[in-house]
Amino acid sequence: MADGDSLPGKDRIKSLPRWAIVAFAARCASRALAPRIGADHKLPRRHREAAIEAVRYAELAAAQGAADVDDVEQYSPYRICVPLPPSQLAVVESSASSVVQVESHAVVRSASHAARSAHFAVVARGTGEWGSRVAYRYNAAMFAQDNERKADESSSEHAVQAMNAASQAGVSITEILADLELLFDIAKREKWNKHSLVPVAVFEQAVS
Repeated sequence: MADGDSLPGKDRIKSLPRWAIVAFAARCASRALAPRIGADHKLPRRHREAAIEAVRYAELAAAQGAADVDDVEQYSPYRICVPLPPSQLAVVESSASSVVQVESHAVVRSASHAARSAHFAVVARGTGEWGSRVAYRYNAAMFAQDNERKADESSSEHAVQAMNAASQAGVSITEILADLELLFDIAKREKWNKHSLVPVAVFEQAVS
């Protein structure tokens, strides 16, 4: 990637198919989490385990088009760690010795947003399916289409947040862009649509 590259915007990410968006969010969080899996890392064990589960939730949703957990709130950063208030965060960020703490919170946020991206994609899929069953009722069908669109929008927004947090956790822009472009390339080649599922192994095709 050329110097000066920046993180992709929401519109770029939104142009991916539904489950590719979720897969991208999960990949960002997974990259942020990977260096912190070891027990010797300073990321607290309960935070690490919760983040791992949140990433797995998103990965499985992208691969299966569904999720086996109803309460996505369990992956909220307010459940799996105590987020730093802005005033405290400013103090922490001013201390070089606290970089690990700041990055650890970013890892947890990335995982949480990936799970929420998956949650809303599952909602969008379910709403769309319901809408197709009541297509003969114009008002109900229009209501379903509007709610499906809103759920997809929320999924995209959380994917962007997962990406931003992963970047704050130290994942390079080069890695993020490479993952995104890989998904675009495969989506184009295989003619993915909003129903196309994305296995975790898709990223094995990446160079890095």
